[in-house]
Amino acid sequence: MVEEYRGVKFQIGENAVEKRTATSESNKEIIAEMISYAKILSKLGLTPGAAGNISARVKEGILIKATACEMGNLKPDDFTLVGEFDFGDFRLKRAVGLRIPSSETPMHCLIYNRRKDVNSVIHVHGEMFLKKEFYEVFRINSTSAELPYGSRESAEAAVEAIGKNNMAVLKNHGLVSLGLNTREAAENILKILGKVNL
Repeated sequence: MVEEYRGVKFQIGENAVEKRTATSESNKEIIAEMISYAKILSKLGLTPGAAGNISARVKEGILIKATACEMGNLKPDDFTLVGEFDFGDFRLKRAVGLRIPSSETPMHCLIYNRRKDVNSVIHVHGEMFLKKEFYEVFRINSTSAELPYGSRESAEAAVEAIGKNNMAVLKNHGLVSLGLNTREAAENILKILGKVNL
């Protein structure tokens, strides 16, 4: 059972978010690519409502979908540039954007911290990902327990389940896909969907 959304669970430091667009000349193409793939995944029913999130590593930090924004209707201003997230304090310390970053920011940040070969992370939902048969058939690791979204425990469990692979199931929650770029992270999901018949 997917937990009902109740906002972000991390702390936000005083004056941590500089309220201006995160879009710049250097990242506008990356944002456009994320918007394009987010729409494709939304049309496939993998991001109902405001569920799901997408991010990319950039020189200044991590560009991530803002919280409570629908993946199928993203605009450039719906992304926040996370410059610093303190996992120890579970606190957003520095960001630029017009909105608060995704509730899954801790998971994305921890993945990028542990996996220097990864430049994009996509998290989607879907009934098929909740079935044990799905991850057994496709040999995708799963977290051992169902954990609250956006929590420290969920982020740590996701990183452990992913290991050196590029996908993992968050038990009773959804799927996380990693890639060298957004296209690769999205195509990991699309390739599996082409094979799914459960």
